[in-house]
Amino acid sequence: MKIVKRDGTFEEFNLSKIENAVFKAYKANDRSTLDIPTFLKDDFVNCYTVEQIQDKVVDILRHKDPEI
Repeated sequence: MKIVKRDGTFEEFNLSKIENAVFKAYKANDRSTLDIPTFLKDDFVNCYTVEQIQDKVVDILRHKDPEI
């Protein structure tokens, strides 16, 4: 699956980029990390832009940790 980056270019979807960003955000805020492997690629099937993926990640995180 390809996504549209903010600069308009296309890139292959890379779940590890999302996992790394979530891990770093939790670590920077002295919080224990969620079970990151639960982020399944299928959750992002209808996301085509970086902004849509970002919104989806926030929704998932808020569902799992309402204090986010």
